[in-house]
This record gives sequence, structure tokens and C-alpha cells, in this order.
Amino acid sequence: MSTKKHLFHWLIIVSHIAVWLYLYNYYSNVVLVLEMGNIKLPSSFISESLHYGMLLSAVVFYLNYFILITKFMERSITQYIIASILMVIIVTAVETTIDVILLSGESFPSLFELAAVVFQFNVKVHVLFWLVSGVLKISINWITQTRAKKILKAQHVETELALLKSQVHPHFLFNTLNTLYSSAYEYGDEETATGIGKLSHLLRYMLYETQTDKVKLESEIEYMENYLDLLNMRFSDQVTVNFSTEGEIDNFEIAPMMLITLVENAFKHGVTPATKTDIMIRLTIDNGRMVFEVINEKLNKRTKSNLEVSSCGLGLNNLQKRLAMIYPDKHIFNTYEKQNKFIARLELT
Repeated sequence: MSTKKHLFHWLIIVSHIAVWLYLYNYYSNVVLVLEMGNIKLPSSFISESLHYGMLLSAVVFYLNYFILITKFMERSITQYIIASILMVIIVTAVETTIDVILLSGESFPSLFELAAVVFQFNVKVHVLFWLVSGVLKISINWITQTRAKKILKAQHVETELALLKSQVHPHFLFNTLNTLYSSAYEYGDEETATGIGKLSHLLRYMLYETQTDKVKLESEIEYMENYLDLLNMRFSDQVTVNFSTEGEIDNFEIAPMMLITLVENAFKHGVTPATKTDIMIRLTIDNGRMVFEVINEKLNKRTKSNLEVSSCGLGLNNLQKRLAMIYPDKHIFNTYEKQNKFIARLELT
């Protein structure tokens, strides 16, 4: 799959190069007579200005293709239009200045009138390249997102089938857990009863409440808190967890089982029986943006007990794949080390 994607990217690059070479070759043989008012440009104008003219047209094309559409269009169409107008005007002004300098040796009634005529011609050319790049980029984005949705839907079906195969008798499982909970509570073992109750909530959430594309963030947080409580029963003497939230989480939704992967990774690599360690978890909501950060100590030694912690995690590699499919161009995910700490940071919009 990665080989096909790599080949597709190279095919796009080669196609772009071929198109620009064709345009260059075509316009190098074009004779243009541009006449407006008292201004008549020489027939050699196109061939003389072709080199820098094509370069500046490419600047307009690729600035719009790679930067303006990605950075401004999704945020605000008004900001995108303003940025595009400024770009076209600036690039056109640069090319017009070069044109006037190149043509200053010719006899024209007025350099100002010459600049006006050339500016009008250049701005039309640059607007054309801006439109073509916009249509091409939007079309590619639509095709990419459509393909990603199909892949995600197919993977979702496969996941559901695998989940159904693993759920042989879920009602029997929950009934058994309820029986164990009642038995432990009846005999005064409240800690065990609490653990069984939290485990039951975890399983119920994983089996039934994560079947939708998005879930409420508060549900994910509750699941994560139950998960941390269970791990605290096991690792209370080995790790201290500091979990904090900030901002309005009520109206925020997220793809299910997304955050828990980072928490599991912290326990998997940041806990050892020989050392007392700390894990810090921070979740912040601000203006429709969620930042989730997990910080654990970087240990030099990994033990067998570390590796047994993760029971349902997808791993960081799979998390990156899910983010690319579910949140294309709407996420930032980084992992890095700082002062002997391993930091995983996820930002969603």
C-alpha cells in the first residue's frame, strides 16, 4: 500500500513537471500583439518575459495549492479570498515592475500608462493560474477524503466483525461480573467489588458505546478515569498519576478509544516495579480545539510487567493511521523527549 502511495506521489510530481515544460515550450513559440490605447507592446514581449513570467505564475499556482487553501480556506473563506487577492497583487506588481524595466528602452508615450496595461494583462494571467490551482487542489482533496472515508468504512466493518467474533456471550460475561461484584460486596471486600464494578463499566463502554463514529468527550474521560482507577489498584506503590482537565468539555465530541492509547503507552513504558514514577495527563479545551498531553518518565529498563499493562491499546502507529483517516488536516500529533521525560501530545480541531 505504501509503495503504491509513493508511486502515486511521484506520478503527480512528474505530471506537474511535464505540464510546466509543455506550457513553456508552447508560449515560447507564441507571438502576442497586445495593444490598448496608446500602448502597443512589441511582438517579442512574450518570448522575452517568458522565463520570469512562468516562474511567477508557478509561484501563484503553488502558493495557492500548498499554503493558502490549506491554511486559510478551512478556517475562513473570507480570509482565504483576502490572502489570495494580496498574493495576486504582490506577484503581479513584481512582474509588472520587471516588465516595465525590460520595456523601458522602447518608445512609449507614458511609463505609467505602460505599467497599467501590463499590470492588467499580468493580473488576468495570475488569476487564471490561481483558479486552476484552486480547482485542482479542491478536487484532489475531495477525492482523497472520499477514498479515506471508504477505507475507514471498510475498516470499521472489519473491526465490527472482529468484535462480534470476540463477543461470544457478552451478557453471560456481564452477569458473571455482577455476581462477582455482589459476592465481594456481601463479604465485605469493597475494594474488589469496586474494581469489578469499574471493569464492568469499562467492558460495557468498549463493547456497546464505541460503535458510533463520535462519542462525547466526557464519556471518554469517564472511561479513562475508570481505567486509571483499575491500574491504580495494581500500581499504587509504583506510580503517581496526575490527571487534570481544563475548559468546557460538554459539547466536544471525539472518535472513540483515541485518548486511551496515549495513557496505555505511558503505563507500558513509564512504569517499573523497581522505581517510583510519575505520569502527568492534561486535557485542555479552548475555542473548539482539544489538546491532550501525556507525560511519563523515560525508563532505561523495561520489565515483563510493563509489557502486560496494555490490554486493548492500538499502539501509537495505529493511532497515527486513525488520526490520518478520521482527522485529515485537523490534527497534530507529536512525541518527543525532554529532560528524561517522554511526552505525547495530541491536538484536535
